[in-house]
Amino acid sequence: MAAQNFDRLPAPDRALTGTNSQRAALITLGGRSMTRATAEVSASARGWTATLRGLSRPGRVASLFFSDGVREVVLRLGDGRSAQARLSTTSFVDGERICQLKGLEPLS
Repeated sequence: MAAQNFDRLPAPDRALTGTNSQRAALITLGGRSMTRATAEVSASARGWTATLRGLSRPGRVASLFFSDGVREVVLRLGDGRSAQARLSTTSFVDGERICQLKGLEPLS
């Protein structure tokens, strides 16, 4: 798969703690690009979750989620970390489509 171009942010500590917001890409398990977005990643003792906002292709995400039943995806962060996640919901908030993810493995 071709490398994604991101506006690189200073790399945070590799150990994810608290909340971290950065550029991200959402990809199917088969390697197809779904969207680019800003991901707000939150970590706790039970793992990580992410809220994706500012989706570059909100219609594609909705179509894959509702019509094709895509639930397991890969979140690739701008700092180079990635992990498999479950796309738990996609909805409208303040007129903008957002997605909620639950990490299925550690971000590395």
